[in-house]
Amino acid sequence: MRPLPSKILVTLASLSASVVLTACGDSHDFPPKPPLVPEDPLQSYRKQSIDWQQCDATVFGYDPVNNPNAVPKPKEYASCANIRVPLDYANLAKGDASIGVVRVYARTPAARAGAILFNPGGPGGDGIALAPMFADLWEKPSSDDSDTQATNALRDRYDLIGFSPRGVGASSRLYCASNEYLKPVFNQIDDRSAENIGKMRYNAELTASACKKNPIVAYINTEQTARDVDMIRSVLGDDKLNYLGFSYGTWLGAWYAGLFPEHVGRMVLDGNMNFAATTFDEGGVVVQPPSLQRIFDNILGEYAARHPDIFNLGDNPGVTRAVLDSLQPDLKSALIGEIGDSLSDPDIANRNVMRVTAANGLKQLIDANPEADIEQLEQLVLAYPFTSSQAFNAYSNLNDEMAARYLALRMLEPYFRNKGKGVGPNENKPLVLPPETAVFQTVVCNDTPRISTDPGFWLNMGNKYAADYPVGTNSNVTASPCNHWSKPTTSKPSITAIANTFSPLMVQTQFDGQTATEPAMKAFDALPKASLVFVKNEYQHGSYPHETACVDRKVIDYLLNGALPERRTDCDGKPLALDVPVPSSRNLKPKTADPEQAERQRVIQKIHDLYRRNAIKF
Repeated sequence: MRPLPSKILVTLASLSASVVLTACGDSHDFPPKPPLVPEDPLQSYRKQSIDWQQCDATVFGYDPVNNPNAVPKPKEYASCANIRVPLDYANLAKGDASIGVVRVYARTPAARAGAILFNPGGPGGDGIALAPMFADLWEKPSSDDSDTQATNALRDRYDLIGFSPRGVGASSRLYCASNEYLKPVFNQIDDRSAENIGKMRYNAELTASACKKNPIVAYINTEQTARDVDMIRSVLGDDKLNYLGFSYGTWLGAWYAGLFPEHVGRMVLDGNMNFAATTFDEGGVVVQPPSLQRIFDNILGEYAARHPDIFNLGDNPGVTRAVLDSLQPDLKSALIGEIGDSLSDPDIANRNVMRVTAANGLKQLIDANPEADIEQLEQLVLAYPFTSSQAFNAYSNLNDEMAARYLALRMLEPYFRNKGKGVGPNENKPLVLPPETAVFQTVVCNDTPRISTDPGFWLNMGNKYAADYPVGTNSNVTASPCNHWSKPTTSKPSITAIANTFSPLMVQTQFDGQTATEPAMKAFDALPKASLVFVKNEYQHGSYPHETACVDRKVIDYLLNGALPERRTDCDGKPLALDVPVPSSRNLKPKTADPEQAERQRVIQKIHDLYRRNAIKF
């Protein structure tokens, strides 16, 4: 055998030495490579450049078309932008959506402690204007008063963020539409015939079909919205999300906490759904009609009985329900329609009881004149003595008798339409849901399964609710579009996983009709680290700002300092207008001569109007 060339021998020797060194060498001399950290797939979204611009005045409610003489209040401190987000966070290839955001900068940038993001409820509520509203509320002249100093400190240290949830407002919008017509349902409470139930079910199925045709509908749910909220937080550069959410906003806030517990900052949840429930039905749907009826039967009935000289309904606390049950079905339906969504607004308790007074008077006129047409009844209404009290004259241009006549006249048209099976304003038109309604319906159906998929279950519940809770019941209890949905498009996080770490400040009124206390307390009980401010003997939906130190200072101190109050604080609710010697609270307030106070009252009213307008109504 020929010997190997010297060059090869050298190479083999080098390789042998390398093998020995590798096998026996110290790991400090040859450290292993660290494992590769996967790149954040959302990095391009988080690092996007945001083009903040001064907002158009229409963002804050300026309406040059319908109110051309109004002068928009300057909001130079507010900036608007659109943030790019994934349409589907689980599949970025689906493309992008756009989220409209308003930012009111902290007054003292050097002291900035983060941002507070607002949501007014819904689902489908547009909260973009809440940031400038709260900026106005929290911006007070300097004072030695500790409450004023605390609110000014909030305004100094925090950016305030309002946003349009995906599907509405300044964000990518969702529409549900069809060229088919809804079928008219004239009296869903008293007419429980197979024909009327069939119309309700047809309308529910048509609504579901119209929504499901929209290609983005699968991505309109609380999961995607919570991830949008986190994207806003990330784009702002904040590690923690501070949040003030109302009504459905409590469901959204808890969902966010389930997804991103490490990023939860100071959360105030006001007017709470049962966000610990596994279904939207248990979260609020099936308890809402009884809670609204409780306001009408008990709170307003007792209020009317305390003031029989004003409302002319006698002193029986059950009078409002007794009048309702005595009405002809078509008039009963007209009264329920006139009340509408107003039962969560104590500021119009007088008007709601006066609606009962008006319906009671109309009943007498109709019974005495069964053949009268609408013009004849109008003349009879103008002469009828609904009530003789003049108690409102010091606070209103219309005394209560004139108000009762006005309300009675308003009910005549729907009464005759129901009676004659006429055509309503939204009938005989193709189905078109505005974005707010489309998002509401879609989120409810996309978030969770129903507690039952049996149509008979919902028919039986609808029949019972129509009899027991007529004021709070609508056709969705009998025939919801969710009964015709394919399946939810997400999976709700369990509250159990964060129960011992999630510690929001919850605020709840005792008789809230939209988000009732009983389910809200189940959510509170599920969170041993949470605190509750409980407003007794009040039915307003969404408490803060409450204009009482007991409620407002707890919220402000928590947002400012992060220290929760004791586990539960009970605060007294505010009395209804006629339950105080001079009606200075609630309805019929004397106008203040202080322009700053008048502006503050206007802002508070706008905030609460926004809560109620976006309140869940099934």
